[in-house]
Amino acid sequence: MCTVVLRLRPGLVEALLVRDELLDRPTAPYGRHWPDLPDVVGQRDLEAGGTAAAIDLARPRFAAVLNGWEPDVHGVLAPAPPPPGAVRSRGRLPLEALRGRPLDDLSRTAPFHLVTVGARASVDSWVQGRLTRADLDVGDHVVVNAGPDPAGDPKGERVAAAVRRLPAAGDDWSGVVEAALVAPVTVAGHRYGTRSLTRVRLDAGTTAVWEAVDLAPGTGWRRVR
Repeated sequence: MCTVVLRLRPGLVEALLVRDELLDRPTAPYGRHWPDLPDVVGQRDLEAGGTAAAIDLARPRFAAVLNGWEPDVHGVLAPAPPPPGAVRSRGRLPLEALRGRPLDDLSRTAPFHLVTVGARASVDSWVQGRLTRADLDVGDHVVVNAGPDPAGDPKGERVAAAVRRLPAAGDDWSGVVEAALVAPVTVAGHRYGTRSLTRVRLDAGTTAVWEAVDLAPGTGWRRVR
């Protein structure tokens, strides 16, 4: 994920998960891909394993991981290089969160922000060799590569402004989607952009999930459950 939008209300969570990735990276569609987590669905990364987001259909909870950015030599936030040696995929982290396993041995893991939402909502951030946790209160939150609700981040502020325009009730998130989308660009000879969108609603002990993979104008959402 590169953008996660959360609307946290007592007894209700609404979320938009935006996956930005290389457009040719092989990915299996939403499904139950993990035998030890039979009620968990997600898109499975066929290159490194794991997933950007894992959503539990039996319990009202989900987890999503974003790449973390760190200050470069000029103090500007930018994608950080991977740590030396064999790197462990960040795609394992949402699954480990739903398994209830602690975050340990991160020395071979590139920077990330792990969003976990259930009875509580939090963001675990591993940046500059330090692990921190931000607990999210009731309200609206935007998580991007710079972290949760970052001040001064252009994308985060653009998406947050669109969230503030959402009506208190209603289902039209088109303005937020438009603010969060990444237009395709070429990176190291590969096309990169928004691959998919996922809407999650946790309400009264139930989980509902919708996805949009074909992002052409006029296409709608498909109900996963």
